[in-house]
Formats: sequence, C-alpha cells, structure tokens
Amino acid sequence: MTRRENELPTNHQIRQAVAAVASSVDLEETSFKKIQRLVAEKLGVAIEDLAPQKRFIKKCVERETEKIDGAAAPTEKEIYEAAKKLALKVDLQATTFERFVKLLEDKMDAEDLAASKPMIREVYEDGRKLEAKITKEVKKLATSSRVDLNNISTHEFLNLMQEKFRDIDLSPKKDLIGRTLAKFKRKHHAGAHDSAPRSDISTSQGTNSTNKRGNPIDINEALAVSMRCGARDNTIKGEKGVVANPKRSLDLEQGCKIPEAAGLKWVDDFFDN
Repeated sequence: MTRRENELPTNHQIRQAVAAVASSVDLEETSFKKIQRLVAEKLGVAIEDLAPQKRFIKKCVERETEKIDGAAAPTEKEIYEAAKKLALKVDLQATTFERFVKLLEDKMDAEDLAASKPMIREVYEDGRKLEAKITKEVKKLATSSRVDLNNISTHEFLNLMQEKFRDIDLSPKKDLIGRTLAKFKRKHHAGAHDSAPRSDISTSQGTNSTNKRGNPIDINEALAVSMRCGARDNTIKGEKGVVANPKRSLDLEQGCKIPEAAGLKWVDDFFDN
C-alpha cells in the first residue's frame, strides 16, 4: 500500500531509507534506478512519487558511497557556521530546538548531529535572545517621536532599526520586525479611535430638531407628550367598540345630550403648543 499524495516522505525519511538500502546492497555495483526502486519500497510509495526527489536521492547515494570510502563528517566549525545562518532565517520563537536540529540536518545533509547538540543549542539560545532584543527595540522605536505610525512603511522602519544593529544584517528578520510593527500600528489606531470626541445625542437632537412650524423641540417635553399619548391610546383601545367600530361611536349632537359631556370642549388644541 502506498502513501497518499499529501503524505509523501520528507528529506529526512528519504535519507534514512537510502542509508538502509546502502547497508544491504553494493552501491557501486547497483544501478541508480534499482536503488531508487528499493528506496521507494522502504518508504511505501510508488517510484513515480519520488521523481521530484530524484536529485536529492542521488545526492544521498553519493554521500553514502563517500561514507563507505571513509569520507570525513562535517567539522564542528562547519556545523556552527551553518547553525548561525539558519538561526537568522528561522523564526526561533515559533521553532522548538528539536525542530531546529532537524532543519539543520536537512540543510547540511547530515545523518546525525547528536554529538554537536550542545554547541547547536548555544547557537539556538543566542538566536532567541537576539530575536527578543530586536522585538524590544521595535517597541522602543515604534513609540518614539521619530516614527509616525500612520505613514511609515515596513521598509522605512527596517532602515531605522538597522541603524541600531550596525553589526547584524536584519533583512532575514524582516518578517519578525514587520509583524511586531503591525501590532503597534493596530494598537495605535485603536487608541486613536477610542479617544475621539463623541457628541451628546440628547443635546444635539434637542438643539437641531424643530417642529413643523420651525420652532425648537424640547426633547424632555416631547418624550413626556409621547408617553401621555401612548397611555391615552391604550385607554381608547381598551374600550371595545369605540375605535374598533366607528359606526357605534356617538356623534356630536348625541354627545351634547349626555350630562357628563355638558362641560367638555370639542376643540382639540393639545399639540398646538
């Protein structure tokens, strides 16, 4: 059974498979095509799936041949220099030490760097300290008077940062600096939005609103009128037959004959004032 396409082997797995094949066959007497087929069988994939990795497999076979011939392993100095270069390219805050070692092994095409782990860890920790220092300087510069967060670009900010780190090329850490700067920009914009003056709704409405005659409306008075009208409407609606069925309502002439209605005024000037 072969693996699915999204589960193709990594370089580390291919290197291990080549090493296993090399221990069972004579590399100098075996064709590369057969070695490639044996590697595919070790990995559980079709030989066609390894086509994109053909050059890498050939390189692994050559390295295994050199081992057989007594080729020297990478020196401590070579591992140290490779680790320093890798530490500048990788986001160490998001990369574990174990992952860093595997990346270094892939980069150097080395079988096992266990013996050099103490030195590699030193480079790894130094790299993390450098990233922490860079982040601190980004925060310091972003809050200084030299920077206008509304208009400065990442490239311009990187140039200002480079003035503080004259001995280190910060271009490999451009993404780290850009992400940190973006956080400060978001905080700055959020702070500016929260501090913006807000108008008093009741005051502005009371000042700017007018009635049909062009006179200013007092909000409090209007609310009181609205509440009285609402209560009056509810009372009228509660009296069955008066509003719901206008035909049953009393006309003016009949209403005047009712004793209780003798003193009522029929001119409605409630809203004139």
